[in-house]
Amino acid sequence: MPNFVAVNKTAHKNTKVLEDKTFAHVKSQHITSLVVHEFSRAAHEYPIIFVKDAKTEKFNAVAVFGLKQDENLFYDEKGWKARYIPESIQGYPFLVAPDQNDKEKQILVMDDECKRINTEKGHALFDEKGEQTEFVSKLGGFLTEHVIRHQTTQAFIQVLLDYKLIIHQTLEISSVDKKKTNIDGMYVISEEALGKLSDKDYLDLRKRGFLPPIYASLFSLSRIGDLLRMVEEQNKK
Repeated sequence: MPNFVAVNKTAHKNTKVLEDKTFAHVKSQHITSLVVHEFSRAAHEYPIIFVKDAKTEKFNAVAVFGLKQDENLFYDEKGWKARYIPESIQGYPFLVAPDQNDKEKQILVMDDECKRINTEKGHALFDEKGEQTEFVSKLGGFLTEHVIRHQTTQAFIQVLLDYKLIIHQTLEISSVDKKKTNIDGMYVISEEALGKLSDKDYLDLRKRGFLPPIYASLFSLSRIGDLLRMVEEQNKK
């Protein structure tokens, strides 16, 4: 189980972290969250859909790695099998989270259960003077920006909901042996509803800069066929 602790120069003065280009921490993860700023790049690799949290009923945008629970078709011990890596998996084992002592303040936290954390090899967190290394500084900036982009993404999703552009969809897929499987819990942007928007509402989406990610999401659904082919290739091995 992950155990996130605040990064500080006393407890972690000798701490280092190894890189992992395979992103093994998500090898059994079939979806990951996306921010709207990366839709255009992610769309060339993964289907982009929306999922609804059963407890909060909030929607989140996600990239699909597999067609069933615990299936990640892009994980490989030799390296990730796609050119674009979603931001949400790039920063691990680090996150930016609210400070328990000051909820208005964001701090860098680290999963100290991660096997890549050590004191021998990798990127050092602090230098000999106890100052943050360039690695930590850049990482903190990246993660902070990602939090801001996530907030923008929530605003984007709310506009889609206001315009009734998000619809529930059940996907029926057929395997090589003709067996059919239904994938439920998916929400996608409705191309039909988009086409029925008034000129005023469509122009509003354009002015907000939301049309590119909308069309990227629609385009990305063709990647579902790629996932099916990846499954078939795995089954042949």
